Amino acid sequence: MEETVIKRITAGDLLGLDKENVTVLDLRESDEVLVKKLGDTVNIPFSKFTSKIDELDRSKPVYVLCRTGDLSEEVTEILTGRGYDAYSIEGGYDALVEQIKNAHGVRIVACQMSMDIMGIRQEELIDGVELGGAATFIGSGEQSDMSLFI
Repeated sequence: MEETVIKRITAGDLLGLDKENVTVLDLRESDEVLVKKLGDTVNIPFSKFTSKIDELDRSKPVYVLCRTGDLSEEVTEILTGRGYDAYSIEGGYDALVEQIKNAHGVRIVACQMSMDIMGIRQEELIDGVELGGAATFIGSGEQSDMSLFI
């Protein structure tokens, strides 16, 4: 049996694509997406992927995203085997957020109170996300760098 070649794309290259002509498939589970939402993606959690695979548009390339890039490789292989033009996003969501942060000089701050309410622990945050409260958010306006307060 012939081995499927997995096509890959970096987070930086993904950001340069025309989002109108591609599908970005987000494999993260619903609770992950709720906390760390990305715009312009189709969310089909990995746990439901096999039952929902036919919902994807075959006329557009599919760029597959998970949290770290591991599950996206597996799904990219499945999609390619079924005739999709599929690509695994190297490093997943974590690499994409890091790329956006570096490219735009954005500081990402997670609200401690919101995390407490949603039951999210600091260890669950991706690298580079700072913890803060309202004072951090208000104080960030006085700094020259941009902040994204989540």
